[in-house]
Amino acid sequence: PFEHVPLTANGTNVNRFTPGFEKTFNEGTASFELRLPFATTLGSNVSATGVTDGDQLEFGDISMSYKSLFYRDDELAFSGGLQVALPTADPVNVNLSDGTTIVKIKNQSVHLMPFVGALLTPNDRLFAQAFLQFDVAANGNDVLANFDLTKLRRIGSVQDSTYAYLDLSVGYWAYLADDQEAYLSGVAPMFELHYNQSLQSGDVVRSSNNFQLGSFGSNFSVVNAVIGTTFQFGPSSA
Repeated sequence: PFEHVPLTANGTNVNRFTPGFEKTFNEGTASFELRLPFATTLGSNVSATGVTDGDQLEFGDISMSYKSLFYRDDELAFSGGLQVALPTADPVNVNLSDGTTIVKIKNQSVHLMPFVGALLTPNDRLFAQAFLQFDVAANGNDVLANFDLTKLRRIGSVQDSTYAYLDLSVGYWAYLADDQEAYLSGVAPMFELHYNQSLQSGDVVRSSNNFQLGSFGSNFSVVNAVIGTTFQFGPSSA
């Protein structure tokens, strides 16, 4: 949960949930995962006056993933797969105070997200993981406008940017219990680095009357570093 997120003048609370399931098959070397995200957040109906309802229940885009283990030995493992996000979230509507919709951005884009991952365990203590994923929109989202307040008309399509996501993590089992039945069987400090990069500038839709919608910025990147600790309770399942 996030409190007082600056999506409005007074801020709004954002509580995100992602229930789902994952089923392995092919003797545990492949799996299928389904995620059903939703949140209480800013509503998809935005007021042109600047006052928009918060704490609205909004469903996100359903995603499905296929994962497969390509190679594994005592020290190294490689995996990969494909995640597909379907446009199940609501469209964004910009409304006047009387409820008239003046701009609608449809949610139509299917996102294809191939990924690869690697795990290195050179000994019983040290481990490192790497993950690389690309997010490519297979199609755009139609933009409709109602300039004369009579009818929504399509003025173009906005294409989501392509992104690359890179995650690296390194950990070390500083403590491993000799007793396999110990309540606390392991402690591993970890360091993680997450790097997100857009691979193209944002798309913009322009109409004949100089109306413009879209991201006017250039490429951008986000870097996050995390330091944490993993605690293992009970016997290891490995």
